[in-house]
Parts: sequence; C-alpha cells; structure tokens
Amino acid sequence: MKSPAVVFPWLAVPLAAAAGFYGSHQRRDSAASMPGGGTAATGGAAVTETTPRRPFDSTGTVKKWADRLRNCTVQELPGLFAEIQALQEKAKAVDFGADHAGERSRIHDESRTALRLLCARWAELDAPGGLAFFTQRKEETKDSAGRQWLLAEWALRDPGAAYEAISALPEKEARNDLASVGYSLMEEGKEVFWAWFQKARRPLPSSGFKDGLWAALAADHFEELSAMAAELLEASKTKPDENDPNSYGLASFYKLLARTLAEKDADKAVAWAKEQPESVRGQALTGALTVMAGRSPEKVADYLPLLKARQISPNVFSGSGGGEILKLAVETMASRDPLQALQWLTDNKGKLGDQSYEGINVLEQQLSKAMKEGRLTAEQAFNAVRAVSDPNLRMNMADDMWKGLPAGQLAAAAEWLMSVDSKETRKMALAGIFPAWVAQDREAAMKFAAGVKDPQLAASLYSGLASESHNGLVSTQQERVTAALTAIPPEHRADILFDQVRMYYSNGMMDHSPPFDGPGISKALEGVPPSESLDKAVTKVAETWGASDPAAAMAWASGQSDAGLREKAAGAAMESWAKEDAWGASQWIDAQPAGEQRDIAAHHLARVLRTDEPESAWTWAGNISDPAIRLEAQSAVLRKWRDSSAGDARAAVEGLAADLPTADRQKLTDTLEHRDAAK
Repeated sequence: MKSPAVVFPWLAVPLAAAAGFYGSHQRRDSAASMPGGGTAATGGAAVTETTPRRPFDSTGTVKKWADRLRNCTVQELPGLFAEIQALQEKAKAVDFGADHAGERSRIHDESRTALRLLCARWAELDAPGGLAFFTQRKEETKDSAGRQWLLAEWALRDPGAAYEAISALPEKEARNDLASVGYSLMEEGKEVFWAWFQKARRPLPSSGFKDGLWAALAADHFEELSAMAAELLEASKTKPDENDPNSYGLASFYKLLARTLAEKDADKAVAWAKEQPESVRGQALTGALTVMAGRSPEKVADYLPLLKARQISPNVFSGSGGGEILKLAVETMASRDPLQALQWLTDNKGKLGDQSYEGINVLEQQLSKAMKEGRLTAEQAFNAVRAVSDPNLRMNMADDMWKGLPAGQLAAAAEWLMSVDSKETRKMALAGIFPAWVAQDREAAMKFAAGVKDPQLAASLYSGLASESHNGLVSTQQERVTAALTAIPPEHRADILFDQVRMYYSNGMMDHSPPFDGPGISKALEGVPPSESLDKAVTKVAETWGASDPAAAMAWASGQSDAGLREKAAGAAMESWAKEDAWGASQWIDAQPAGEQRDIAAHHLARVLRTDEPESAWTWAGNISDPAIRLEAQSAVLRKWRDSSAGDARAAVEGLAADLPTADRQKLTDTLEHRDAAK
C-alpha cells in the first residue's frame, strides 16, 4: 500500500491537510489548487490527486490565515492560537438579534476555519508538541476541538505516529480519540480510512452512518474484517465496561459482515450467522435476512423464528429485528403480487407466530395501493381476504385495507359489498370503508349508511366511524369524537357510545389524552329514546366522568329525569369519585342538603368504604335520611363487615336495636346470619 505522502502528495505542503476539514464538501481537482501551491516534495515530481475536497472560501479567510501560517515557526503558533481564541470570544459577544446574525456567523466561521488551519500547520511542524499544548488546554478548559482537529491532521500525515501517540493515552481517552480521528478520516475516502482502521479498529460500524463506505470496505476486505471482529469480540469479554457487544459496536459490525456475505449468497450468509457467538448472532442474522427479504422474500419464513427478543431486564425486551425484516419481505412480495403475499403470510403463520402481525400493516397498504392503481379489484381483494383461515388476520385485513382509496372507489366497493352473501367479513369490510368514505364525501357516505336496512350492519358502520374519530391530532380529538357520536342516528347512538367510553376511557383500558370530555360525550346522549341501552350508556358516562370531574358528573347524573336512571348514574359517579378520593367525596356529601341526592351519594360512598373502613361506612349509612335507602346501605356494609369482623358487625347492629323497627332489625340480623341474598 502506498504511503500517505504518495497517496496524498499535497499533504507535504503547509496547510494542505486542513482543506479536508473546513468549508464545503466539494472536491478539488488537484494539489495545485491549495493555497500556496500543491507540489509535494517527492523527488521533484508533481503528483496530481483528484479526490480530496476543495475548500470553499467566499470571504478570503483561508487565504488570509494560510498566508500568515505558511512561514510561521513553532514558537509563534501559541500566539496565533490566542488570536483565534480572541476571535471566538468576539463572536460570542455579538448580539444574538436578527440584525447581527450574519456578523456573528461570519466571525464564528472565520475563527473555526483559522483554528483548523492552525492545527494543520502545527501537525506539520510539531505534532507531538501540538498534542501536548491542546491536551493541557483541554484539562484546563474542557475544550477539545483543537485537540481533535490536530489529531486528525496528524493522522492524515502520519497515521502510524498518530496512532502510537493516542495509544499511549489512558485507555478510555485513547478509545475516544481513536474513534474521533476515524470519523474525520472517513471524509477522506475509503483508502485513507482503511489505513487508519487497520491500526486503530475505531470507530466500528454504526447502522445508518457511512453505510456506503462500510459496505465497500467489507466487500474488499471481508476476511480481514471478520478476523478483526472476532478478536474484538473476544477482547470485550475481559473488559467489564465493554462486555455488551451492542454498546461496543460489535453487533453492528457483525450485521455488516452478514449483509456483505448475503449480497453474494443469502443462504450461505444465514448459515455463517448461525455459527456466530450468541451475543452477536441476532445482529448477524438480521443483516443476512434483511438482504434476503429484499431478494428472495419467500425464504424468510424459514429463518425468522431464529430471531428472538432478548430479555434485558425484568420487564424490558430488546427487539429481535424480525418485525422489520418481515415487513420488508411482505412489501417485496406484495409489490409483485399482493395476493401471493397474502397467501404466503397465511401459509406461514405457524412458523412466524405473533410476528406474522408485523406484516399485516404492510400488506394492507399494498392491497390498497394495488386497488387504487387498478391492479386489483375490490372483489378480488375481498374474496382473497375472506378466504384467509385465521379469523384475527382476516378481520384485521378486511377492516383496514381500504384506507387510501378515493371516494369513488370506496363508494363502488361499498355498493358491491351490499350484494355479497357474507356476514362477519362483509361487516368488517364495510366498517373499514365507511369512515374513510365519510372523511372524503360525508354526505354520500351518510346517505349510504341511512339506507342500510340490517340494524346490526348499520350499527357496525357507525361504530367504525366512532372508533376512527379517536385517531389523529390529540388537540382536536374531543371535537372529533363528539361530532362522530352526534352524527350517529339516535337509535344506534347509545350502544355505540357505551362501547366507545368503555373501550377508550374506562378502567384504565387505554392511556387517553386529552382526558374524558364529559360535557361533549353527555351531550351526544340528548335525544336518544329511553331504553336499556340508554341506561347503560348514561351509567357508564357518569362512572367515567366521576373519576375526572366528579362534581360535574354528579350534577349531570342528578339531572336525569327518570328516577331509576338518576339513582344509577349518581351512584356510579359517586363510587368512581370515592375510589379516587374518598375524603373529597365525603366532604362534598357533607355539604349537601338533606334529600334524595345526598342519600344516594352517602349510600354509594358507604359501599366503597365498607371493605377497608367498615366503621366509617356504617356511620355514613346510618346518616341517610330515607329509611329504605338507609336499610339497604346498612345491609350492604354488613355483608362485608360480617366476613372481616363478625363481632364488631354484630355489636354495631345491637347498638341500634332499640331504635330499629322490628322488620328492620330482623333484616339486619338475617344479614349477619347469612340468611339474606348477598349484594
């Protein structure tokens, strides 16, 4: 291999190395374009280099500082550095306002360019002395910019000497510097970086960064890189701070190597990956299978089970990467033939297990795309999905594959589906079509739904519309949900509203934001005819609202016109409140005037307290003014109390015996003796 002086002859010219570290990423045509000329001291022969970068110098900064630095001595460099520092301080002092942004930026860029040129000159004249200077400064100020640039310039000129100097530093510091220099040398091309990496073995590959450079290196030097990776992996076992191959970078290294093999022979790459140590085997398999998924996706199902999520703490698992590979495989197949991809996913569900669902979203999108482009009809897509044996996969596909279609296609698909002799699959398909259609042509979609004669089918359409309203911007979610529910005909609204509240807001089922919109949701119940469904919906709204805004929920519940519904709703709201804040609920009840509302609230507070605080519950039950409600509340408390402390429960009843009517005393005694119907 040529020495750096021959590969980059212009590096022998003062300041030439700095060209690679400032200005734009343009490339220069020859060494002669460097400030001050570009002929290297190579026995009098001028060598032209066509790859290094051309500096961009619209302000003349490069020339100005190059002229000053070209003939300076080592002794003058610290003073020039002080000037550059003064420039940096000047940039900091410029006002941040918009009127001064350009001036601040100009001074800042000039100081950075000057510092990089200074580092180039220092590396040329006295690299070890420059390193000592900047190391001392780093220890004093924590500023490492000059030090890193000097090391990079030194490595460009003499990678061996730079490597030896860095290796003599403390281990952790040396690792960081070796990697930092390597990142800089990556910008100088494959050969320059490879010369460094052979010595430093830093930085290791990082997915998504310089992938093209690493791929080229792996293709050219696979055996050498494989040996390096194995040595580094073995060495990591003896270093406690590097025993995780993922943090050390070796996992990505093995992924790169497997990808390189797979570009030539994916099956061979998988076989190679399977032989690697367990700590890096998953990444190696991921690299090989990613290539396979893009070229021979049908084979992926045989190997994906090898990728298993790794448990890294009691409740945290590191992803295997299998999901992304499956998505790529499905996308590759579906772009050729979406129905073939659907059949493949169905046939291989047993091998893929739960991972199979990772490919569903991709397949849904591909089916939609094929229908939109006319490569697939709605009839073909629906019949293929209906034939899927797995019910969960079938229903997911039937519901979601219509998204992205224009209104005209959605309308045609809906009309055609009405003629299909299918129950569940057709219902799911229409439930998916309807909200997408409403979003584009609300009037036509709602007219279609109004003409559906089957009550269950119509309800499923409106339910899909309500569920879809939860998707989208959080800031407008409340308005969307309320609008969707209000648009549903009254005869369907109560059941759908109940399901929506139960699914999205109640019992911690989902982490919802914004919080439950009690006023909006309750308004949607206006105009709904009396029914058992309405009772369920009102009670569920009161219960859910009571957990977030209990006073408002109680006021709404107490305003229900039907006495029975009023009691159910108020009781549900109070129990939610008491479970969250029993003290606050009791304070509110205490402030209420005697009457039905107070008695109902006290009854339900007692029901909540009876398990953990039976004495308090008994007291609240005894304070109820209505005799019938009071007796019911006392009986409810006794049913729990008799099981936890039968003696205390009996003493409480006996303490009231003289004041109780005979029938009430007998009922409470029956409750103590388990002769009642438990509630």
